[in-house]
Amino acid sequence: MSTEERSVNQPEEQPSLSEQRLIRRAKLKELQDAGQDPFQITKFVVKHHSADIKEGFEALEGAMTSVAGRIMSKRGMGKAVFCDLQDGKGRIQLYVRVDELGEEAFAKFKKTDIGDIVGVEGEVFKTKRGEISVKAHKVTLLSKSLQPLPEKFHGLTDKEMRYRQRYVDLIMNEDVRRTFRIRTAFIKHMRRYLDERDYLEVETPVLNTISGGATARPFITHHNTLDIDMYMRIATELNLKRLTVGGFERVYEIGRIFRNEGMDPKHNPEFTTIELYEAYADFHDMMDIAEGVLSTAAKEILGSYRVTWLGNEIDLTPGWKRMTMIDAVREYVGVDFEAISDDEEACKAADAVFLGAVGGPKWDTIDPAIRPERGLLGIRKALGLFANLRPATLFPELAGACLLRPDISAKGLDLIVVRELTGGIYFGQPAGTEVRDGLRTGFNTMIYNEEEIARIGRVAFSTARKRRKKVCSVDKANVLAVSRVWREVMIEVGKEFPDVELTHLYVDNAAMQLVRDPSQFDVIVTGNLFGDILSDEASVITGSIGMLPSASLGTGNPGLFEPIHGSAPDIAGQGKANPLATILSAAMMLRLAFDMDAEAAAIEGAVHKVLSDGFRTGDTMETYFFDFTVNSAYLTSDYAGRTPGEGNVLLVADITVKNTFEQSIEMYDTDFQVQWDDGDDAYAYPITTDMETYTEVEPVGENQLPGTYPMAVDEERSGELVYEVPSGFTDFSIAYLEQFVDDSGEESTGETFFVYFTAEDQTGASA
Repeated sequence: MSTEERSVNQPEEQPSLSEQRLIRRAKLKELQDAGQDPFQITKFVVKHHSADIKEGFEALEGAMTSVAGRIMSKRGMGKAVFCDLQDGKGRIQLYVRVDELGEEAFAKFKKTDIGDIVGVEGEVFKTKRGEISVKAHKVTLLSKSLQPLPEKFHGLTDKEMRYRQRYVDLIMNEDVRRTFRIRTAFIKHMRRYLDERDYLEVETPVLNTISGGATARPFITHHNTLDIDMYMRIATELNLKRLTVGGFERVYEIGRIFRNEGMDPKHNPEFTTIELYEAYADFHDMMDIAEGVLSTAAKEILGSYRVTWLGNEIDLTPGWKRMTMIDAVREYVGVDFEAISDDEEACKAADAVFLGAVGGPKWDTIDPAIRPERGLLGIRKALGLFANLRPATLFPELAGACLLRPDISAKGLDLIVVRELTGGIYFGQPAGTEVRDGLRTGFNTMIYNEEEIARIGRVAFSTARKRRKKVCSVDKANVLAVSRVWREVMIEVGKEFPDVELTHLYVDNAAMQLVRDPSQFDVIVTGNLFGDILSDEASVITGSIGMLPSASLGTGNPGLFEPIHGSAPDIAGQGKANPLATILSAAMMLRLAFDMDAEAAAIEGAVHKVLSDGFRTGDTMETYFFDFTVNSAYLTSDYAGRTPGEGNVLLVADITVKNTFEQSIEMYDTDFQVQWDDGDDAYAYPITTDMETYTEVEPVGENQLPGTYPMAVDEERSGELVYEVPSGFTDFSIAYLEQFVDDSGEESTGETFFVYFTAEDQTGASA
């Protein structure tokens, strides 16, 4: 027995039910107690539907009929009630009078609710206002509606509810019912149209050993008897083609298709296709069938060749224009593909160029002139795309995957590298290889003129104006003459933007500062080579190079949008590659090329949601192989007879570690490094390791952790780590570096974790 059946047969009051539902259950209980259970009525003879009565009124006026349907409204007038009855073909008005039904039956009818299903026997007539109606002589309650319908003025408007409770949607929305009827009529029409042309309708298997015919993702199930995995079909194509091979010259199938993919207004994982194949025919014949089916369906079902779709009128009158895709693009877009002879012209004809990652080892040994990267550089050069914008943002959802110390990453990372694209060492001449003094010699030329520098500078300053108004120009002016010109021109351009702060860094210092404190940067502007390196560094800091998009822009030409990373050939086809940089590049394209800010924001929001829901590729995976805590810590001048050198003290940290990895591993005290300052030398290792010889030293204290020890899965261990540190410090951090051996037998490195603590100063006290 279903839940609904139980609620009907056991209508006890439940606190969660609304007052209306309680009242309706009480009415049902009263009927059942009186032996008038409507659910026991199994049949009612319907002579006419509402549409039949209205269409045939002249012949039916004054005649007795019987109708059945759902009460959609009631309007009481003392001893008479008007109702709207909805059946499978529409609505008709009921006129119910006490003198026709009798006192008892009329009183019973007045207790019916909106939504109840009734059968009515009565006379067809027309009211004084001219409304075709049925005057009820007898009313039979056929089914009690225990759930109230949505209120009549607004109906069922919540989209989610409409899709999940389509039966309620059908009750309340005539347009939806009409759509259902049109769909059924179209399928009937399609079947009749093809049958008349000697097509054979067939049914092919839904379960297959291969999903067949397309590239969508299938649903997978298991056939118990055969003990094999099988796939729900994603197309009817293959089996229909096999039937033509078998000798059936014209076949079609109206079949359900299953694709285990997302959902949107134009896409459902389960849908119906009508697919047909004809031997000895070509695409011209298929065009004739497509035109014939749709035009005749419109005329037959809708009564007109003109239909409206999404506010646009479409004329389906036979005699459709035939044209190639090339002709269509030429006529409606204004681009002539046949006049385009190469990729460069194709890119210039576009509104924007969207590329995936390029490159790979298999092209490393071919002629450099035809490598994929050379083609990419050529497109940039041909389109005059001199400015490459590479945003690097630390997504809050990936904070745990950031490679920086937590105290640094907590400051945030939100910068843009504006990289010059068409000059510098990548394009400078002369360049090449030759033999000099008997030795193979390679050479390149780094060259920039003041116009190239000025235009990229203006892009950087304009970008900064929309952000935090800070530009850092990166060069190598202490060594390179080209960088000295670069810096001079940047200073000149900066005077055009007095509201934007300009600073300068040498490239080696900039690389260090990106790691030390990336939050200090807003917009970084630099040349081709330096920008290539710094933007990749910035991307990895955020957690993965697979997260960063880019936009290459020029003046008046289409922009080029692409991820900054390579093609990851080592994981090609394995479903492991991070797609987010490509997706975010599409968002940049919508925003910068088409001014579609809302659409771009929707894509970026979807990325945030996916990350916040915990979905990760390997490059953004956060690894937590250890629970690691510092329970307490103190400073001392003596630990179990061990004393520090002059100017130093001993730091004793009581720690607890737990192995949460899936296998046992060997622990090393050198994995726990203590730090007390930001300086390069402000760190030390536990005294259980001699860092001169890198050999293990026996613990001197009873509670001291040894230099090495195994830990089983889920094993927890506590003990003391002892460090020699400079006096004058009480605030410390211990950095733990995960290193483990994976299933391949190779050593792997995980994350570095930092635990910050303050040590109690017990200097001079004995441990």
